[in-house]
Amino acid sequence: MLSVELAGPFYVLYVRDMFPDQAGMLGLIVIATGMAAAFSSPFWGRFADLSSRKVLFYGGLMGSTAGLTALAMGYLPPSLQSPYLLAVVFVLLGISEAGVLLGRKTYLIDRVDAKARPTYVAFANSAIGLVALVFGALGMVAHIFGVAWLIGTLVLLAVVGGLLAYSLPDAS
Repeated sequence: MLSVELAGPFYVLYVRDMFPDQAGMLGLIVIATGMAAAFSSPFWGRFADLSSRKVLFYGGLMGSTAGLTALAMGYLPPSLQSPYLLAVVFVLLGISEAGVLLGRKTYLIDRVDAKARPTYVAFANSAIGLVALVFGALGMVAHIFGVAWLIGTLVLLAVVGGLLAYSLPDAS
């Protein structure tokens, strides 16, 4: 599910490649992503109280939808391409990122015995940090194969992560 959380910078590169003259779009992207995460967090919180694994599942699917939407926009005729249309991708990404973050934390907290929680949380945070470093190498992959290829890979990882999350046992 880390592919959803770390996709943002690669989507920014994708937007830059599509619209090299639109440097001012970065502000819109940051605002769209932040507002989407802020407004969707209460929804994800209530949903996580019911099923955190389903929050992970839907967050992963929504993250993959954001990537597929971005890639599809790259195939639109130039007259229909708009950097403002790509803001939709960042809204979807912000919503899905908030869900994945909250779902992962809630699932871990609900699944682990109270005495073991600090150890599990520390381990999970350390593991995520190490995996994030590995994901940093994906920047080189994007340089070689292109950002669109990398976004496709992130979409695939989000789908796999969502499906694996759905197969987890319910946390109590």
